[in-house]
Amino acid sequence: MLKSILLAALVYAINIGLLSAGMTWFAAHMRRSGLAQRQAPGSLRAMRLLYVVMLALLAASLLQAAVWAVVFWSYEGFSTFETAYYFSLVNFATLGYGDMVLNGDLRLLGPLEAINGSLMLGLFASILYTVFARLSEDQHS
Repeated sequence: MLKSILLAALVYAINIGLLSAGMTWFAAHMRRSGLAQRQAPGSLRAMRLLYVVMLALLAASLLQAAVWAVVFWSYEGFSTFETAYYFSLVNFATLGYGDMVLNGDLRLLGPLEAINGSLMLGLFASILYTVFARLSEDQHS
């Protein structure tokens, strides 16, 4: 159990580092490109902003699930990375299909990844809310 928790903590740290670096780069890119400036709600620029933010959040989710997949592939002996990635995405999205389960000492990693996915879902929802709120403020300004 301790091995699972320590390994999950390492993956959490890697994912938080990747997310922090990605968000910092993304925010700087948004400022440089002008997308972070006030947008008229309903405008093509506002729609582009939402589109780009949603794609970035999707990419962040896929990347974090890929980090977990590397762990599953390395430690749990999945036959292919694709299988490990599928398993990881099911856990990260908290779907829990049950068609694959981990056995042995590291079976706790599945639920720990689901916690990671739930936390990211909450974070991403707050990011989208902030973008929508800013667009709404711009409409009423």
